[in-house]
This record gives sequence, C-alpha cells and structure tokens, in this order.
Amino acid sequence: PEGRGTRGLSGRMEGMLQNRFTQQVDAALQEIRTVLDNARNPALPADVQHTYADKYIMVEHVTNTAYAAVLNCLEELGLTGEALATAIEWVSTRSVSLCFSSETTCTFIKKATRTIEPTSERVHEYGSSTGFKAKFSSKTVTKVTEWFWKYEAKHKLEIYKGSSGSKDRIVLREGSGTCELVTTSENTPKPEKQVSDATTISLTKLLSCVNKDGVLAFAIDRSADSCHTPRRNADSETALRVCSDLRVFSAISSRLESYFSAQPHQEKIDRGVISRASLFNPVVPLFEEKAGEKKAAEKQFVQLPDDSAEESVVLPYQDTNKFLAHQKQTIAAKKSKLEKVLPAEGMITPASAMVVVLSSHIQDLARSLCDAINYVEDLIRKQVISAIGKVVTPVDFAEYMRFHYRKLFQDAFAPLPFSHAVRRPDHSPEGIISIESLAADGTVAEPVFTIFRRSEEAAPMRFPINAATNVTFGGDRYLHAYVAHQFSGSSGSALRLAARARQFSCFILMVGRIASAKVFEPTHAVIIQNKDDLLVPLLLEQIPTPKEFRDAIESLSPEQQRFAKAFRAMQLESTLFGVCVVQIKPQLEKLLRLPEDSLTKEIRLTQDLLELFIKYQIPSDLLSYDGEGPCSAAGKVKVVKDYVAAMYEMINEKKKTEIQEAKQTRAYNQPVMTMQEFPVQQQPRRDFMSAPPSSPCPPPCASAMMSPPPPGPPPAGGAPPPPPAAAPAAPPQQQQQQQQQQPQEQAQEQQQQYGSEEAGAEEAEGEDYTLVPAKLDRKFELLDEDAAVRPTIIKPATSWNKTFQKSLLSDPEKKHLGKEDLKKERDAAFDLLDALSKSGSLAVDHASLHVVMAATHCFDKTLLDTVVKDNVNPIEKVERSALILATTIHNLPAEQLVRPGHLEAAKAASPALFSA
Repeated sequence: PEGRGTRGLSGRMEGMLQNRFTQQVDAALQEIRTVLDNARNPALPADVQHTYADKYIMVEHVTNTAYAAVLNCLEELGLTGEALATAIEWVSTRSVSLCFSSETTCTFIKKATRTIEPTSERVHEYGSSTGFKAKFSSKTVTKVTEWFWKYEAKHKLEIYKGSSGSKDRIVLREGSGTCELVTTSENTPKPEKQVSDATTISLTKLLSCVNKDGVLAFAIDRSADSCHTPRRNADSETALRVCSDLRVFSAISSRLESYFSAQPHQEKIDRGVISRASLFNPVVPLFEEKAGEKKAAEKQFVQLPDDSAEESVVLPYQDTNKFLAHQKQTIAAKKSKLEKVLPAEGMITPASAMVVVLSSHIQDLARSLCDAINYVEDLIRKQVISAIGKVVTPVDFAEYMRFHYRKLFQDAFAPLPFSHAVRRPDHSPEGIISIESLAADGTVAEPVFTIFRRSEEAAPMRFPINAATNVTFGGDRYLHAYVAHQFSGSSGSALRLAARARQFSCFILMVGRIASAKVFEPTHAVIIQNKDDLLVPLLLEQIPTPKEFRDAIESLSPEQQRFAKAFRAMQLESTLFGVCVVQIKPQLEKLLRLPEDSLTKEIRLTQDLLELFIKYQIPSDLLSYDGEGPCSAAGKVKVVKDYVAAMYEMINEKKKTEIQEAKQTRAYNQPVMTMQEFPVQQQPRRDFMSAPPSSPCPPPCASAMMSPPPPGPPPAGGAPPPPPAAAPAAPPQQQQQQQQQQPQEQAQEQQQQYGSEEAGAEEAEGEDYTLVPAKLDRKFELLDEDAAVRPTIIKPATSWNKTFQKSLLSDPEKKHLGKEDLKKERDAAFDLLDALSKSGSLAVDHASLHVVMAATHCFDKTLLDTVVKDNVNPIEKVERSALILATTIHNLPAEQLVRPGHLEAAKAASPALFSA
C-alpha cells in the first residue's frame, strides 16, 4: 500500500491533471460554439444524463476523431491520398512507421581580415615656458581575422513498410536550412558532419483502424472477455498505445528547434509565431441532451463512420466533421502567418517551422485522447462515490459482508461472531474468548464472523504438556471457517484473540495447531483469572492459491514436484489454528473427588487450591477427599478445607523456620548488629483472595509435611472422620530424589498404558480436522474461477498484552508479555494442568476446542479500483468464497445453505458452485 506522502503527491498530481483537462475543454467549448448553431448546447458527460452504453460510444467517437485529426496533420506534412492508400495496403501485412532523419554539415568558406576603425581619437596638447604650444592626436586601429563557415541542416520525413532497411518507402517532406557562422579562430564551431539518430514513430495501430475505403472504423468489442469497462478493454488499451507512439513527435520538434538556435540575429525574428496555441483541437468528449438530426458525415481526408442510425447523446459525426474542417482552417491560417513573418531562407524557414508546429499539435491531440479515455473512468468513479455517499473502504466492505451473510444464509448456517462464553450448562460464565477485528480507522474492535459447525459428542483428544505427559480431554468441538478479504495488499484491519475472565473466575487458555485426529499441540498456554484481560495479536500468513501452486510446479522435475507437494501439505495442515479452553473448577471437583458444583461458591478455597498447585506444586493426593462411605457435599468440602488449612499451617511454620535461620546466619556474619536491629516482618501469605480459613482442627505436628489434620468430631450428615495421620515426611534430599524419579515412573506407566491401548481394542476415531484443508484446497481449485483465494495460516504473535488487578481494590495494570514472560505463563499453566490431570491419568471433561481455518480473498486493486477499473462486484466474489467454505464445513450442497429468496441471484453469480 502507498504511504501517506505518496498518496498526497498522487492526489495533487491527479488534481492538476483534472484542472488541465477542464481548462482545455472550456477553451474548446468556446471555439465550438462559434462552429455550431447558437441553439446547440454541448456539455461534458458529467453534466448530461446518459446511459452506460453512451460511455462506450463516446470513447469510440473521440478515438476516431483524434485519428482523423492526426491524419489531417500528416496530410499537411505531405501524406497525400495516394500515399495514405498505399500505407493502408501495407499495414494489412506488415508494420508501417514514420521516420524523421536529419543531418548537419559545417564547411569552411573563407578567411578574412578586416580593420576596425576607432570611434574616437585621443588629443594631446603641449606647451613650454617660452610660449611654444603644440597639439597632437592619436587613434588605435584594430585588425581582426575572422573565419567564415557555412552551417546547413537537412531533414527528411518519410514512411516505410516493415523494417528500417525496407525499400518500400514514401518521402513526405524534405527540407533544409542554412546560415553563415563567423568565428575568431580556425576551429570549426559545429561538427563538420553530424548525422543524428532517426526518430521512428509507429503508425501501424492508427492505420489499422482505417479500412480500404478510407473510413475510420475504431470500435470496442464489448463481447470480448477482456472488455471490462469503456476504459479497461483491449481496444482502448490499443488507442492509449497509439497516444504513446504519437508523443514521440516531441523529439522531432525538439530536434528542429535545436537547429533554430544556430540562426544569427534571432532578435530580428519573431520566434513566438512558432506556436500551436492557435490550432483548434477537436478531441473533446461532449454530450448533448437534444442533439440535432443526425445525417451522414461529409467527405473528409478520411471518412468517419456513419452514425445516423445510432441513438445516443454523444455529438454526431456530422458535428465532428465541422470540427475537423475548422482544425484544417486553423492549420492553413498558421501556415500563412509563418510565410509572412519568417524569412524564406535561413535556418528558421516557414516550412521547417510548420513541421515544429504540427509535431507539437499532434502531441496535444494524443494527450487529449488519453485524457478523454481516462475521463470516462474518472467519471464512473465519481458516480459510484456519489451513489454511495462516500469513498468505500475495506472496513466498510467488511461491515457490509456481515450484513450480506445474514441475508444470504439460512439461519441454521449463517456465520456468527466468534465470541464464546466459558461456562458449564446452567451456570454463569467464567469468562469469554473471542477473535476480534481491530479496524485501521480506530473503531471499536468487534468479533469476526465465522462459518462454524459444532460437535457435542466428539471423540476424546489429547494434548502434550511435556515429553512424558499427555492430557486427554473431551467437551465440545467447533470447526470455524473465516473468510478474510484483501484489496491491493491491505485488509484494513488486524486480528487478535481476546480472553477475559470475570471476578473470582478462572480458566486455562491454550493456542496451537491440530496435529492429527486425536492430538492438539499447544504452543502457548496461560491462566486467565480475576478480571484478567489478555490480547493476543494474530498474524495472517498467506500461501499460494491452488492454481498458482499448480502453475509453479508444472515445469519442475518429478522429484522437485514431490518436494513441493509435501511442503504444501504441511502448509495446508498449518492453516488449522486451535484454541482450547479448560475450565478449572469442574476439573478441581473431579480431581478432589468432590460432588459437582461443590466449588461454585467456594471462592477462597478455589484460590487456595490454585496457589498450592501452581506456586507450591503440592500433590493433589494430599488435598483430595479420600473417605469411604456416604458423605454429604458440605462434609466433603469441609474435609478438603481442613487439608488445605493444615497444608498452609505447615507452609507457614516452614517459612518461620527459614526466617529464623536467616536471622541467625546474618547475626553470625554481622555480630555487631543485635537482634533488635534486625527487623524481620513476616510477609503476608496471600492476597485478599487467598487468606486461609481458620481451622478448628490444627494438625498435631507442624513439621510433618504429609500429615493430615487429626480426627475430629464427625461432621453433619454422617461424614467419616479424616484418615489417620501418615508417616513423617522423608528428609528434603530424599523428597527431591523422589520428585526426580516420579516423572520417569509416570512416563513408563503411560507408555505401558498406550501400548496396551494399541494392543487392545481400537479407540473410537473422531473427526480428522487435518483432512479438511486439503479438501477445501481441491474445491477452490475447481470452483474459484479467479484463482484469488489463498489459504491462510493464523499464528499468534510473540508479543502479548495483559491487563490485570493485583487486588480487588487496586487499579488495573497493563503488562507486556514477551517471549520469556510467555514461557513462564505456559509453564505455570502446564504445571496446573499436570496437577489437575494427575499427570495425564485423569481426563479433562469440561473443555472446548475451537479449530479455526482461514482463507483470504485477494483483489489486486483497491476496493474502488476493483469496482471501477475491473468492473467487478467484490460482493459476489467474496460471497462465492464464503459458500465454498460453508459447503466444506457443513458437508452440504450450496442449495441447502442459501435462503430461497437469494438462491437465483447466487446461482447467477456463481453457476459452477451450484452445478458442482
């Protein structure tokens, strides 16, 4: 996309060109009114009501008019009717070019010496004391030696057939000019002989529009596939190339004007007469609401088409013939004036000056034709903007497509915002996750709309949290398809994943990729709790379209093709972006063997458990309910609370011991300082949510790391007493060895477990999401006629933003999460998952997996240029892409997805999709 400075410069240049075009048209209209009757009122197309077909007719009219005006100039330069007929015959088989050649010579004439008499003399008077007086006069006479040279310039204008060495040539004009140069040295003032490179101008495309009868027949083939608009078609492009060829006439005028500079005593010549300002330019795009009765055009040097039967507001060719006749009159008037003002001999002669004037006039005709053709496109652009009321941006287009999807799809299949609550059935949400689109215009971010399909009873999947542990999870599955669009490389928005938790709520968010039908591979994980607001920027990486890939490997060797196909298969599977949410409270209840919903209102207990699992990594067996027999939910929660209280009591005692040891160490190292001078203030154990409840049954021994509280009175409801105290904990070194051995034992157990599963009955297979991208790729290759849809890989950025509160009454703070911070967050989340799943032995039931698949419909031009220049409705193109995605996601034909009221329009826009 262009930068702001470039756009500003382009806008200023466009404004200057429009002002120049308007001034030229205004000047031409003033002269045209002297040619037409007073009752006539031609005007610019913008000021006259007309149809779209009139724009095509106008381009054809101005092109034929420009070609006729150029041929009028060539006629004055020597192109006779017979020569024109010969050139038209040549162009049917070979190319025809106009060639301007010139050469100069400088020859010595004579050497002469002349005396320059002084204009004054010096008088001297002398006198003596005797009265003698005398007067003398003196003067200085200068002799100058001069060399005289003859400087001659010759030029020739001719047309020829085929290559430059062809013998089929017709000379249109030959001319020469001479002058005498005088120098005071014997060195030649100009090269003795200089042959300049010939200036060649192609007339092939121009003469191809003149038939054998001498009638101009430029017309736009509106049925051709390459014809998009009156400006964007093969014929108009050819006319613009003719304009480019004719602008080479500037080299002819520049060459001759350089010769004019050698003319001595130029002050005696009026160089201002060599100007094309007085020549009439008939190339003007004009409409008229009530044009006069059309008649066949009068005969000119070249005949214009007969438009007497054509119904249009474009000025008829009979008026164009009047303009062409007026042009020839102004050319004749200029020729007469040059013959009167300029000398017949010398470098600046009337004939050579006429070549300069006509060459410049041909440039003006070419520029006017180019401006007139481009004016049509500019007019269409203004009409589109006027119809909508503003310049439509990609952001506006995205907003419309959301509106359009609601009208197009049936309710059961309509795209919905990617915004999902983290909740259990019949419970308040713990939080929300969404993929949002952040518009470039600064508007509020809104969730993107995705086509999705939900699977409630899907087969279990698993995800690894380390090399030895895989966690099995169930829950809902969502397959989403997101259609992005891009105009001229700019989408106008950026995507981000947002995760927000409510107060006293928590869940685990993981993002990654789908590795297989059973495996989700998380690359990042984070715990969201207590009004955390996490924003994850998403990066979109496009891969080639199926057609681009097929064309690229077509000429490769079989080995190279296999390599490229293997890599593309990996890229297609990488387009599956996974977002997994694990709810913590229900998993805690399952882990601690508590009844369902027992922790819903136990906010402090939940926070204490999370801290014990994440910060202190306490094994879950030390905190779970392990009683036997019937027990009420409150009784089970009471037992867990007692275990938590006992664990915190033990941790606090351990902290006190470490503090005392630190005091003693410091006192020993600094014996001068007394204990009173060593203030030690015990830090609070937790924040406002994690203060331990007062336990009526403290543990009998604070130093017993693994001891549960002593048995107390049985709780209400017949709850059994807590289990007896375990043996004292092992020494710290032994504990460390046990902790190091534990992952190895778990890995061996899991290997045995998975080995037995493979040897035993085959597990139920779930839907393999990794097959969907390849299926979608084949559909796009078959149905995407424009080859404009690129599979898109979604990746999380390496820099996240998090807003959080340290305490209930503190202000929100923002934190930037870099690579190291993201690693710490992932380690904390995986540690918690390891505890919640008992290192993979306990499945996670309350989870949800969102698989997001993206594709980007790419337009080469900007939004307005797509509509104006390509004559393409981007709504229909993106609609087709969305329907292809929807048929893939829902495994249904397009007819069943579209509302009946929009079915016919959709079939007309994408017939191949509905016939597939």
